[in-house]
Amino acid sequence: LHFNKPLLCPLTANRSVSPVAFGCAKDFVHKVKVRPEVKPIQQKLRRLPLSVRGAVSAELKNLEEHGVIEKIDASEWVSPIVVTRRKTGDIRMCVDLREPNKAVVVDSHPLPLIEEILSELRGAVMFSTLDLKSAYHQLKLHEDSRGL
Repeated sequence: LHFNKPLLCPLTANRSVSPVAFGCAKDFVHKVKVRPEVKPIQQKLRRLPLSVRGAVSAELKNLEEHGVIEKIDASEWVSPIVVTRRKTGDIRMCVDLREPNKAVVVDSHPLPLIEEILSELRGAVMFSTLDLKSAYHQLKLHEDSRGL
């Protein structure tokens, strides 16, 4: 295994100094396009077990402190939190967006065939990987999409 120092230095210099920081994509704001004929959906909330409520409160506070989520007055759209335990015992917190997703205009981009990608890599001598911490949280949502 060989590390290329000229490539490693900029990555090291730009990494987060905080193990909990999420980072944010620059110059990109995502707007979720909702089909105009769809009315907002209010799903029933799910009961959180007492055993995870403290961890959920702490995680919500952490996400708010890091600018990932923000408090809003009200929303026409309501989706429940879903909580599971990781192997480490920590919680994994998600939002069940199956119903709102039905209202979203599909913005599809065909993926290239794996054969095409492998063909382009033929002869390459240097490869790298990049792992983004909670990458989904690194995209800003347009103001109009934040109520979803």
